[in-house]
Parts: sequence; structure tokens; C-alpha cells
Amino acid sequence: MVPRIQYKFDPRVGVILEDRISFPNQTRIRELKCKNNYTNYEELILRPKISLRKPFIENHNRSDYLVGEEIALNCSMYLSEKYKPGFKWILPNINAIRELKEFRNRNLSISILIIKNASLSDSGQYVCTVSVLLRNLLESNTTKNIEIH
Repeated sequence: MVPRIQYKFDPRVGVILEDRISFPNQTRIRELKCKNNYTNYEELILRPKISLRKPFIENHNRSDYLVGEEIALNCSMYLSEKYKPGFKWILPNINAIRELKEFRNRNLSISILIIKNASLSDSGQYVCTVSVLLRNLLESNTTKNIEIH
């Protein structure tokens, strides 16, 4: 049984635990037992798979970028402050002049990617991967397409 933890059922993915703040508690759950309202004999046992939510990439200032300007992208994820996520960026131009900054504000972790003096070769897909070590390594990534004009 799961005492006092909010969960919902989504037929596409199954049971989703909605306790993002106390994420460590979710890793201790070995099974969920769901009982029928009409009889105590029928029960469904679910063994949860712990996974990370997708990180979110947003433009730092606006959606249009011009050659010679600075590109700034934020990759963020809500996660208990107990865990220190690792951020990794994959860029379309491996020779780009870049700067990385990371911030943590309680349960929000942010990685800021800054591309200096953008060129046409900086157009393409930017991938942000977040990883956290629990019982095993959990990773989640998201992609943002940027076009330089």
C-alpha cells in the first residue's frame, strides 16, 4: 500500500506518482497494490519503474536568432534538492564558442547554454540530457531546433 502519496492512472503509461518534491520516497516503493471496491480478494499488483520527467528547453530571450548574436538556452528540471543532476548538451556545431552555467534553486535545477557570436553553422538541433544516479543511472533528454538567420 502507498500511504498518502498522490498518484493517478493514465491508460497510455500506467500509474504515475505525482510526488516530485519528495522524489527519494518514490525510489523506496517496491509495489502498489490496488484492490477492487467490491471484494478484498481481487487485487492488482504494480511494480513501478522509476524514471525522470523530460527536461524543458526554453529560449532565454526570444525565438529568432541572427548571425553574430548570442544564443542562450535554458534546460531545466524539477528534482529534489537531495539529488544533483548532471547536464550534458549536444550541439549541431562542435566548434561553437560556448559557455555553460548551472544553477540550483531548491527543487529546480537549470543549465544555461550560451553560444557566443552565432553563425549559420550553429543552426540545428540542441539536445539537453539530464542524468541522476539513484539505484542506477537515470537519464532523460529533450531536443530544441534553433535556426540562425
